[in-house]
Amino acid sequence: MTGERECLHKGEDEERGASPQVGLVLLFGIVAISAVLLITVGMGLIGSIESESQVEQTRTSMDVMDHGFSTVINTKQQQEVPVEDAQFEPDGTVYVAWVNNRSTAFDNNPNATIDPLGRVESKIDGQTIAYQGGGIWEQTADGTTVYSAPDIHYDQSLTMNVVQVDASDINGDNGIAEINDSKSDDLAAEIENSSKQSNGTDLALEIKSEYHEGWKQHFESALKGDVDIDHDPDEKRVRVYIEDARSDATFQVTDVEADRVVPRNGELEVNASVLNVGDAYGTGNLTLAVNPETKTEIELEPGETTTESLTLPVNAISEQEDNLSQYKPYTYNVSTSDDYAQGRFFLSYPNTSYYKLNNSDIDINQDPQNQTISLEAGFLNIGETDEPRNVSIDLQGDQQVRNDQGDLVDISWESVSSVEQQPWNDSTIATTINRSALPDGEYELTVAIDNPTGICANNNQTCEVTRNFTIDGGGIGDPGEVIVSEPANVSTSIIGTEISAEGDFNRITSPFTDNADAGLLVNDGSKADGSVVRQESGNFGFSLVPSEPESTNDEPKTSSSGGWVAADGTTPEADGEVVRNCYGRHCERNFEGEWNWDVNKLVWSEDGGYVLDWHQDGDWSWDGDGSAEVAEFDQYKQWAPVTASAMVNGSEVQLTPAGENNTLPVDEIDEQSMADHNLNTFGTQDQVWNYEQENVTGTVSISSTYWSCNEWDYAGVDKSDATGTDSNYYNRECTDFGTPITTAEGGGYEAESETGFVMTRDADHNNLPEIEEGYPRQRNVTEVFKAGTDGVTLDEENNLTLGPRDFAFMMEVTMDQDGLQDTYGHNYNGEYDLYTDNQSELFRAAWDIAENYRDEALYTNDPNYNDVIGFVQVDGGGTYVDLEDDPFDDVHVNGELRETNIRGGGTIETDPESGTVSVNAGSITIR
Repeated sequence: MTGERECLHKGEDEERGASPQVGLVLLFGIVAISAVLLITVGMGLIGSIESESQVEQTRTSMDVMDHGFSTVINTKQQQEVPVEDAQFEPDGTVYVAWVNNRSTAFDNNPNATIDPLGRVESKIDGQTIAYQGGGIWEQTADGTTVYSAPDIHYDQSLTMNVVQVDASDINGDNGIAEINDSKSDDLAAEIENSSKQSNGTDLALEIKSEYHEGWKQHFESALKGDVDIDHDPDEKRVRVYIEDARSDATFQVTDVEADRVVPRNGELEVNASVLNVGDAYGTGNLTLAVNPETKTEIELEPGETTTESLTLPVNAISEQEDNLSQYKPYTYNVSTSDDYAQGRFFLSYPNTSYYKLNNSDIDINQDPQNQTISLEAGFLNIGETDEPRNVSIDLQGDQQVRNDQGDLVDISWESVSSVEQQPWNDSTIATTINRSALPDGEYELTVAIDNPTGICANNNQTCEVTRNFTIDGGGIGDPGEVIVSEPANVSTSIIGTEISAEGDFNRITSPFTDNADAGLLVNDGSKADGSVVRQESGNFGFSLVPSEPESTNDEPKTSSSGGWVAADGTTPEADGEVVRNCYGRHCERNFEGEWNWDVNKLVWSEDGGYVLDWHQDGDWSWDGDGSAEVAEFDQYKQWAPVTASAMVNGSEVQLTPAGENNTLPVDEIDEQSMADHNLNTFGTQDQVWNYEQENVTGTVSISSTYWSCNEWDYAGVDKSDATGTDSNYYNRECTDFGTPITTAEGGGYEAESETGFVMTRDADHNNLPEIEEGYPRQRNVTEVFKAGTDGVTLDEENNLTLGPRDFAFMMEVTMDQDGLQDTYGHNYNGEYDLYTDNQSELFRAAWDIAENYRDEALYTNDPNYNDVIGFVQVDGGGTYVDLEDDPFDDVHVNGELRETNIRGGGTIETDPESGTVSVNAGSITIR
């Protein structure tokens, strides 16, 4: 037995048997005794009614007597009543019995008898007026009538208030009425005994009286329903038989208290209360039944209640201990012959706890938008105790990781928590898994509870449940487009731009009028990290451009792409005068002057400054990192303007040299904003322009645009031997931007004449052909990747070292479809169509030409796919995440956050051969 009990209090809506109830009120035992004459009172009473007739006076006296008797009954106090000219007669009997057989209803059955009933009567002029049994009767030669009816009625319920009167020597006018306690008690006991001795429900009533006719009249009018009245004038008797005048003993089961948890082979103990709601005394059995049953005998008076304890072994429903199907709720019945109540107990695994997992209550839901996987597992303690147990959540993946020793092992995490729950109460364990910490693949999620080992061996499904789920990164994209169908962090970068023109500085002079012939080149350092100072030991000098002013309002040439300024902020001014010179008859006026600039220290400003023409010998020297030399220009390099943007879910983000980004549309870029977004400038070809966004689902692509230029400006000098000899390059950048020329973008658009080209590489399609650069100083596409920019390199076989969700974009924007057709249309016999409006087909044709046909064309450097090189990295989780991190964001047991012990870890080994990404030319599938 356990201390846990279950109580059942029955109400009107609970299961039970029904029993009719018939009310019965019986009042016996008013006895008038010891009449005492009180003359004063009597004379006063008689005097008050002397004006009435003698019959009316007697009736009035009887009414007063009746009222006095009622007062005595209600107050239990003595009462004076008029008795003038009255006499007492010990007349009449009452017989009452409870029977079940009409034929023997009046034959010596257990009964209550009033003998005599007694009467007080007055005789006036041949007429008798009498008080008997609670009524007043009048008798004449014509018979008996009812003057005031006694309190005996029946209409589905029985009311029977009978007054017995006894008296001795009535003399005088008044008497004293009081209750005779001993006779009342004896009469009550007699009625109770007769009721107990019979279980009959029919009432047999017999009255013998001189006023039998009056009693018959009263019964005929006051008793309704199934009533038989038998009048025998000769015997001066009236008999009444009423069927079902009272209900039998009816045992109602009220409160039930029972064990809630009963161990296998234990005992069920029930305490039940039973109430007799019938009108009769009775005996019966109180039975507790499950299978088999037990019973006990009960004996109750009407309205009496008893509480009995019953104990029943449950061996009959117990089976082998490891048969878990037996551990469930069972219904017991507590019943009498009239009523029953049902309750429930739980047959439980004995002596300990057993947390049974419910296979149908394991739910796994993926929420890709929020990068979570939620788990909720339900289990039920079918054991006898609440002993705590450990519950584990184990996550296994189909990919491998390297442990701390460098060995390849399977992905595995385990979270362990403790659970404690009362017997036969449900519990839940819930956790949220960080989906972004997991790479694509197949996973098993197992919930296990350390129940008793022997039982789990034969009932493993109740101790351990496994669910499978898949993390799948995406689907097929259009050319130059990545489809991210599962939320991921996306990094979009431009890792190289190589759009430029190069040539002989001396041979091409027209663009460089009024420009310097030599620049100051800083070796092993930067012009921005030092200064040029005037000192006696200087080794070079400079002049402004132009070397002389043309008027007093003239200003030296400046460059917005960077130039020299005075450290103290002074500026050069034109100093001179206009001189008249004559040559024969021809005279002209010319300004003769020079630049006056009081400066001793020059610094380089990236925001713009003066263009200086440097020369050897002078009183200026370099003060900063590295060494400086005068470089006379023999080559030029012209940096064409280009912009690039990342398209993420239809939102375009322009990349900027400052490393920031905004959502400025291409068609809104003006001269000023173009300067902020131009990625192809002198000295920046090795820089990376990057844009990152978290929780991306949808499409990702890169677009690049080549722009015309209206005006160029000096940007600096550098040195290269790309032409075979050491050359000093005069670098120029665009300062007045024109209009877009060619745009290369993916996304499955219709190819047009101005369409540029995009090719995409991934882990499965990662080979790069040798595509020659357009000019000697340019880097070709393989050189960009060999430099290891942004961690993307080439192996010895020209294969890109891309991870499972890495994508390289190579864009050609200095040749469009018209140019491709004009240049290669006459000699291209590859498998693709150059004249198609299908973008995917056109991209493949351009790539095929770059790989196999470009050397066959004259006077062209395109397509070379080094104009703009992009890199997209889709981080779905484990590929770039240290798996030592706990992927379980939280673990809740019954809604309470629990501390957990996490085991697992490692780092994903990126293996391109088993990667999760496949690519066709220009299209990407994240599987």
